[in-house]
Amino acid sequence: MRFLEIGSGGFLGIGQTKRLVPVDAVARVEEGAVHVDRSRDDVVGSPVYDPEVVVDAGYYGGVYGHYGYTPYWMPGYIYPYGPYP
Repeated sequence: MRFLEIGSGGFLGIGQTKRLVPVDAVARVEEGAVHVDRSRDDVVGSPVYDPEVVVDAGYYGGVYGHYGYTPYWMPGYIYPYGPYP
């Protein structure tokens, strides 16, 4: 798994805007909740994700860049590890 899909807005899942957050941003996992190390504004300002549209490495690179992480396909990438506090 490389990304978390987060939906916002809409009503009962209809009309939601979807965004991806790299798993590198996961700060803590609890039963029923995953916490990321970014603000709500950072997530809302990230590139919109449409699962119906095929995206390329440029899109994913933009998501990683938005959050300040190196993409997993680039040299020097270190995969995040758990357990999370």
